Amino acid sequence: MDATGNGSYRGNRKSLLNAGQMAQSPTTVRNSKNMRRSTNMTPQQIHALRQLDESIVLENPAMADIYTPVAGRALPRRGRISMIRDNEYSVLAGLSDDELELDETKKIFIRGTPGGYSEKLQTTLQCLPDEDPGLAATSSLYFDFKESMQRHQSASDIFDLLNNYEEVCTDHEKLLRSLLSDRKAEPISINLASMIESEKRTWRLISCLYSDRLRTEALESSMCDEDLIESESEVRCVGNLYKNNTEVREAQIVIDWLERNAADGLEDGVAERMQHYSEAVCWENTLHYLSQRKLKGEIGVGDKNIVSQMDPDAPFRQKKPLADLDQCDEVRLLKSMFSYIRAGKMDKAKELCMHCGQPWRVASLDGWRLYEDRNKECMTEDGPVEIEGNPLRDLWRLACWEISQNETVHSSERALYGALCGNLKAMVNVCKTWEDYLWAHYKAMIDTMVEQEIRHSPTLLARKRPECNDDSISLPESYWKQKVTLSGPGEIFDSIVAISDEATKSDIETPFNTIQKHLILEDIPGLIDVVHSWVTDNGDGDITMEGVVATVHPQLLRFVAHLILLLRIMGVSMDEKKCEDIMEAYVEYLAADESSSILVANYTAALSPEKQVDVYSRFLKTVEDRELRKEYLQTAHEAGLDIPAITKTVVEDIRLETDMDTTAITPSGRADESARDDGFDSVVESDITNDDWKKIEALDWLVFDVSQRPEAVRQCNALMRSFLIKQKFAAARQVMGKIPEGSVDAIYRQCGIHVNGSEALPATHESAIREHLCLVAYLSAKQAFEDWFKFFHNGKPLPPSDSKARRTNFASRVANDHKEGQYQESVKQWERRCTDLCRILRDRVYNVLLFPGGGWLLDTLDTEECQPDEQAAARRYQIDVLREMCLPKICQLLLTALQNTSDMKDECLNLADVIADEDYNIYKVFKKEDGRKILSRIQDIAVDLL
Repeated sequence: MDATGNGSYRGNRKSLLNAGQMAQSPTTVRNSKNMRRSTNMTPQQIHALRQLDESIVLENPAMADIYTPVAGRALPRRGRISMIRDNEYSVLAGLSDDELELDETKKIFIRGTPGGYSEKLQTTLQCLPDEDPGLAATSSLYFDFKESMQRHQSASDIFDLLNNYEEVCTDHEKLLRSLLSDRKAEPISINLASMIESEKRTWRLISCLYSDRLRTEALESSMCDEDLIESESEVRCVGNLYKNNTEVREAQIVIDWLERNAADGLEDGVAERMQHYSEAVCWENTLHYLSQRKLKGEIGVGDKNIVSQMDPDAPFRQKKPLADLDQCDEVRLLKSMFSYIRAGKMDKAKELCMHCGQPWRVASLDGWRLYEDRNKECMTEDGPVEIEGNPLRDLWRLACWEISQNETVHSSERALYGALCGNLKAMVNVCKTWEDYLWAHYKAMIDTMVEQEIRHSPTLLARKRPECNDDSISLPESYWKQKVTLSGPGEIFDSIVAISDEATKSDIETPFNTIQKHLILEDIPGLIDVVHSWVTDNGDGDITMEGVVATVHPQLLRFVAHLILLLRIMGVSMDEKKCEDIMEAYVEYLAADESSSILVANYTAALSPEKQVDVYSRFLKTVEDRELRKEYLQTAHEAGLDIPAITKTVVEDIRLETDMDTTAITPSGRADESARDDGFDSVVESDITNDDWKKIEALDWLVFDVSQRPEAVRQCNALMRSFLIKQKFAAARQVMGKIPEGSVDAIYRQCGIHVNGSEALPATHESAIREHLCLVAYLSAKQAFEDWFKFFHNGKPLPPSDSKARRTNFASRVANDHKEGQYQESVKQWERRCTDLCRILRDRVYNVLLFPGGGWLLDTLDTEECQPDEQAAARRYQIDVLREMCLPKICQLLLTALQNTSDMKDECLNLADVIADEDYNIYKVFKKEDGRKILSRIQDIAVDLL
């Protein structure tokens, strides 16, 4: 058992808590003030550079012509993430390592020119328009944490990851503090600085606690109990207590953590504030006063207002004060000493006492040391060894207790000695924050548990002390009554709430203090419940972006998300449903924030597979830029998301969310007649609406990856069916154009089948290809009719005008005869062209009517079992509607063309034969009225042919 220098009874911290490994990480990336740039810059560094470019130009317009942007371009394009690309390295690649260096903020590279822009990052941040500099300074935290998490993904890297998180928070906290010191403090920046500091302390707490907890679990699982050494030594007795009592060990960890936090905030130069003390002289003003009295021969004459002697006990013994200035100095000294004790810096407190000429107080601080006489166990060849510790520690503790209970002593001195003897009441009197209260309670708890262990140890009971009549000096009953309050961590937190003031109670309820409380109590389920209540605090338990932002700060949301990921790596049991809700809330925030949306895929991967598809598809639905779509799909691929399922969901959701009609599945199961247009002969079509374009452009999600061509074909088929039912032929053609050329061949290649081979495709693929060809054939026939229709009505040549000049003279008659001949020739060419177009129309209509494999839009294979019942039913219904609508209409169109093309009228009889063919049963899709109309038209044409 080694005695530490801060008055704590604990064993070797390296062996118990592996503190050395926790304090140092081999992956530290911010350990040099003059870091050089790496070969490949990160996207966050480029993002920071662009912020610098923008702020410089916006703040100094006159520099726009002379300033060369560091990041390659002055202003990032709106509407997309400013991520580094290969063609943007041009400026950066041209700079040498000497020209490009990292400044003191460690967050931004600046060009090192003699008269260049070497200001700190906070100057840039202050120039950002319409944005609090604190928000700008902490925007890279999201990227820093993601990179740290990706570097340390295995369970063996847990503590490196925690150290890295703490370092990131430390860097940003320093940056925020520097911003606050250089300008008028912004409320947002102040809150952010406090929040980042609390987060840093929380990561530190997790590292300390779980280092011990994981070690304890490993020892328990291996059943490797450490041997206990029985001895009359108090040091070994307390060492055994720390080894075997987890509660004591964790309480000491909490104390160490609280003291380290206090040390971070401890003002530098406390000793310098005591420079008015003369070297090694105590109470110099009182000494000067007494010396003057002695020179004047006033020795023996008492003074009621000041002590007459200079020994340390004189003020208590004589019940007289020191000189006024010395009293002020003494109070400052005591407060400074307690600050050091609170920060775990006992050695600093002793140095301060020596500096102020009070070596006797140094001795009073050292009485806590545990007694150990190793000479009783073995003698060395060199003779007896020095006895360690204080053999009269009981007497010293009683003296400390009496001082801490003395109401006439200053509160700081009472708290100072109360910390050494475990007097909770004395320490609480000077507590100001929640951490102070927690430190006081844990300090008292550890003291009582250690003292009880020493006084009840069988080996120590046998030790007799010649200095005392009894084995030990009894402590007052009030000391032991503290055990009621300090019986466990849970009671400690209840006690703090009961005795603290309103400000401290409010401090207790802050998010990070609440999280720290649950971590200390190892109440992870309670922690998850609290955080879950924050992100779903909208009345109905649902997660909405507005509700999350209103109740949870984004930086806090980032912290709890990474905490959950860390606990998962550690194997801590949690309510996964609530954890998913919390992670989903963080993903929703990232998706809503343009600057961090590139991170969405990484954190979506932490959700369950079903949630991944739902959450990421919702995010992708909001992305319209084609290049951004590729970028987000790439990040999803790197994160291991199910891209086929996600893109399919995106396309289907967009197709169905704006129009649930699909023309329309009526309760009777028949098509809504109002959706039909009997004026099919017309070439007038419905305009393509914005919703239509949104559906069409959504198909791009499926064509980036060749492996998704089968799904792309299926989704195109579904959208074309919807458009055709609504007679939006232009929209349907746009959909058809979304399928790249050679897609059918690509599908065959994916399945390892030759297009003309004998092997068969999977039923779903073959059915999708067949349906697509059917729809393409129909649109091709419809386009052929439109071509014929336009040429027939608009391409016919106009006859020459009938002029009287043709009958007046020979020249005019010759000219008119020539024009008439040209006109007749044009009419013949027009008739031939109409005939050609009609033949093309006929062939394409027959391609539809006589579609191989059973007929147009008829499946030759059963594919419905591969689709959900609802989707299969909707598809089957749409196909029935399309056959009833399209086949009769396309026959009417062909008949119209044949009837108006003199050389093609005889084809009407062939059309009648095709309609009546029993192999294709086209006549069955005709309604009686439609059938009578078309037969009547064919009959009239046949009569004309006779």
